[in-house]
Amino acid sequence: MYQPQLEAWNGDELRAFAALAVMSTTKKTSKYGVVWFTARTEVDKVNRQVTLDNFEITKVTFPMMKTKEAEYQALLQAKLPGRTKVIALDRLEAALAAANDSEQAGVEALPVNNEPPKVIFTTKPSVLILIDGPPQYRDVGGTDLQLMLNTRTTILLDTKKKEYYLNVMDGWLQAPDLVAGPWSYTAKVPDDMKEITKGIQERQKAAAQEGSTPPSLKQAREKGNIPVIYVSVGPGELLVTEGPPQFESIPATNLEYVKNTTANIFRDTSTLEYYILLAGRWFRSKSLENGHWEFVDAKSLPAQFANIPENSPKAGVLVSVQGTGPAKEALIANAIPQTATITRNQAQLLVKYDGDPQFKKIEGTDLQYAVNTATPVIRVDDKNYYAVENAVWFVGAAPAGPWAVATSVPPAIYSIPPSSSLHYVTYVKVYRSTPDVVYVGYTPGYYGTVVSSTTSTVVYGTGWYYPPYVGSYWYGAPYTYGVGVAST
Repeated sequence: MYQPQLEAWNGDELRAFAALAVMSTTKKTSKYGVVWFTARTEVDKVNRQVTLDNFEITKVTFPMMKTKEAEYQALLQAKLPGRTKVIALDRLEAALAAANDSEQAGVEALPVNNEPPKVIFTTKPSVLILIDGPPQYRDVGGTDLQLMLNTRTTILLDTKKKEYYLNVMDGWLQAPDLVAGPWSYTAKVPDDMKEITKGIQERQKAAAQEGSTPPSLKQAREKGNIPVIYVSVGPGELLVTEGPPQFESIPATNLEYVKNTTANIFRDTSTLEYYILLAGRWFRSKSLENGHWEFVDAKSLPAQFANIPENSPKAGVLVSVQGTGPAKEALIANAIPQTATITRNQAQLLVKYDGDPQFKKIEGTDLQYAVNTATPVIRVDDKNYYAVENAVWFVGAAPAGPWAVATSVPPAIYSIPPSSSLHYVTYVKVYRSTPDVVYVGYTPGYYGTVVSSTTSTVVYGTGWYYPPYVGSYWYGAPYTYGVGVAST
């Protein structure tokens, strides 16, 4: 048998073929054929290994010995390894790349939303505060304070003084207006905030590494290092340079990049247009400071970007340039699932709702989803509810369960479109099951990376903004912008 060649890798099944040579011991001549086989894969992306088992011969062809094919197939099946084999994940990814087999590897391009977010450019140390839709508050009992629910930052509103307080490091910044600011340091806060401040400081000390000192807002003020605060109600991105932009030429191109920033900012010297890369998408503008950014599709991106050397400090952006080696590798890596074997009688699920379960229609389908829980729960019909936790599907007869590990998932669930906040669950699959275990897996789309049909590259997020549920709690949907996503 010659070196096997990877044919396709779909879900947890790998298909391959290999050339065979059968030599006659009497005539000393060889007859050639081909054998096709499958194997079940279990992928460990952390250790970059793939375990193969359940080998099965599916076909044997010998053009010059057709009558022997059944005999040889039985012989080869008996010779298959009786135990698992482990192979490097990088080796299999390289085999897919060499075969240029991304379509067979399961890559599906999606019509994502490429509308640019609000982009803020600044040359001073700054922080972007994201608020998930119109501000929603909850009273802080026994005080004049209200806590903003739909943000990851601690923001308090003093309803009596009409002042906003924003927690930064171990202290507070104060502003008369939430969005317009201006935010300034304050050492004097309402008495009702003192216990809150004490709790924040204690948590910071506990979180600090042993022997290190938690950052101090007061010291930052003394050194003039308090960051400028920007607040965005909805999707936003912050581009920060350390002082005025400093440009560095990229050899063999007419491109320059800004080197005094962690952001990906480029300038085309032939047109003096700026290009930025956000969540795997390219945007263009005539100006950095007052940019009117527009999306750039694969055909409109200057060809010079594909010429960025792979040893360049900015080679990481090649992942987002159609047709480059890194972009092709990313497509393949994004199609390979992380798999696991779930013991059916051990996996458990408890879904908590904010009050009674509330369901809303998923546009474009006959499905409904629960809006007032952090767990994705989908109603297929009155007696069938499906939920996902830690990339495992569960099924129950009621919104509150009881839940059991699902051995299959209705096809309708996989029709949930990218415009739905629950689209990410479509990347979690059930491959097969036994009475004791269920074989499951998920591709990176479960955590946000998808393939754009506009660019044929891997991007982060669907680009749609999904309004959150805010009641007693805030249940936000996946973000595309403002979370610091970058290619690695």
